[in-house]
Amino acid sequence: MLELICLMRGSHAIFDFYKADSEKIAKEIELKKILEKIFADFEYEIIKTLYHQFKPEGVTASIISSQCQLSIHTWPEHGSFTVDFYSALEKLDMLKLCEAIKKEFSASEYDMRIIRTEDERLAKN
Repeated sequence: MLELICLMRGSHAIFDFYKADSEKIAKEIELKKILEKIFADFEYEIIKTLYHQFKPEGVTASIISSQCQLSIHTWPEHGSFTVDFYSALEKLDMLKLCEAIKKEFSASEYDMRIIRTEDERLAKN
């Protein structure tokens, strides 16, 4: 009998934000400034970033730090954006970070889907 156990450390969630300030999510320069401020406020060292500006507006970005990985895609024409978030942080810290994102982008609401949580085990016999 072969048993494979995979211990996942951390959490993976997707957040859909709505009714955000379209000007804050339309252009790379503004998005980058806000995301880097949030990471600095939480004292997360940014290791690598990647931003892509769509024409005429909208941005896709990825930020990697030692604490988390965050990808974001914006739809300024709808005032919405999605954050795919993987973190080795405690769930409460992950939620605090997402609340900060909501506040900084002036989003009035969000939906959250937890994909995977800390210490979830997969076993295959």
